[in-house]
Amino acid sequence: MKKYFTLKNISAIAIFSAVSVILACVPGLQFSIPGFPSFLQLHFDEIPILISSFAYGPFVGVLVLIIKSLIRIPLDINNMCIGVFADFLYGIFLILPASIIYKKYHNFKGAIIGLLVGGLSNLFVSSVLGLYIIYPLYGLLLGEQTVINFFLIVPGLQDLTSLTDPRIIYMVLIPFNLIRISIVLVVTLLIYKPIRFIIDFKSTQNKKDKNIEKKIEK
Repeated sequence: MKKYFTLKNISAIAIFSAVSVILACVPGLQFSIPGFPSFLQLHFDEIPILISSFAYGPFVGVLVLIIKSLIRIPLDINNMCIGVFADFLYGIFLILPASIIYKKYHNFKGAIIGLLVGGLSNLFVSSVLGLYIIYPLYGLLLGEQTVINFFLIVPGLQDLTSLTDPRIIYMVLIPFNLIRISIVLVVTLLIYKPIRFIIDFKSTQNKKDKNIEKKIEK
């Protein structure tokens, strides 16, 4: 475990967890999209998690995701933490494939492939699990008709009678998740390179400082 819980990793986990929690929990940093149910919101807390997993490896990324999810639990307690559970599952299927592929192919092409595979994995899981597990769970908690009413604003779903209607996938979940995932992946790709440069620079500087200290001690 000492290999993973280094001072560098612990610092990274703390910093990226804090940023992710702010993006997930601070009101006004999540956005609805016109034409979609209001409970479906764009949120960008996956971006710092992806960046941490690219910069420090899958272990750090998953820990950041776990910490963010644990901190969100009290805010979602009224909904029996269904939203936290869903976001955690979706996040795992995004973070792990992307970071594992990037760790193996540590270059720009590897980053592109990792993000695409992670994005497609997240899209599939968030759409299928959303339809057959997450929204039926909300239906049990809030009443099925209450949740169905949220979807009735979508053109073509005015006759919706079931939360497992497959039209929800291709008329709501896939389009919304495509928008969400595309934004997350593009922003991650744009800002990761400069952040990686800063991380590499600091890491190199720290190594130089340690070498100097060793020479002085000798």
